Amino acid sequence: MWLVRGGKAAQPDGHTLARLWASLPPDIRLSPHLYLATNSAQGPWWILGWPERVPGTEDVLPAPLPPYRVLTGLADRFGQTLTYRREAAGDLAGKSPA
Repeated sequence: MWLVRGGKAAQPDGHTLARLWASLPPDIRLSPHLYLATNSAQGPWWILGWPERVPGTEDVLPAPLPPYRVLTGLADRFGQTLTYRREAAGDLAGKSPA
């Protein structure tokens, strides 16, 4: 199991995850606000982020940072992604409806 923080364009040559990392879309790979987990060098990546709005690269981060991340999407080794959204209000607030 690997847990990796985004914000880096490439992994060092010869790194076990270098090819899988390179297959991620740049907006995911370069975001320091995302954590990615995988249990195989063939993927998929589980994308862990904040349930609320993610700050932009120019934004000052809130203090303190949330102590948790939630599953916000999946990315496979072919560069395809699946994004989960959560309802902001109503009966399904905070849940990811099907």
